[in-house]
Amino acid sequence: MIRYIKIKIKSLATESVIIKQEETKVKSYMRDCRGIQGLEKSLSHHEQCYHGLRQHRINDVRNESRASLLAYGFLRGRKRIQLEKNAPQEWLVERAMKLVLKYGEISYKDQAATKEVFKLWCSSKE
Repeated sequence: MIRYIKIKIKSLATESVIIKQEETKVKSYMRDCRGIQGLEKSLSHHEQCYHGLRQHRINDVRNESRASLLAYGFLRGRKRIQLEKNAPQEWLVERAMKLVLKYGEISYKDQAATKEVFKLWCSSKE
């Protein structure tokens, strides 16, 4: 199952690149529309599209990537300090924990213990 989270990480990285390419295209459309009368509505649409893509890439994709990398590192037995210098925020720990439980081959009875170990791992300074 660890291979699935590895694929998820790669697909999130690819998604980020694709979104960045689309942002670049939209920015060029916005440049083309500026100063041309009658295209204000099109410019507004392109601006909304650009900001929507950017917010999705920065907020959603980046945060999901961070959570996936934390979960992957935990499942691979890495030290948390190897992945991130500072302890992750609580919402990131919660999301990464869900991924650990989903992609780690953990039985239902071991989930509570795994949650505790993961929280300790996230808060450790080593």
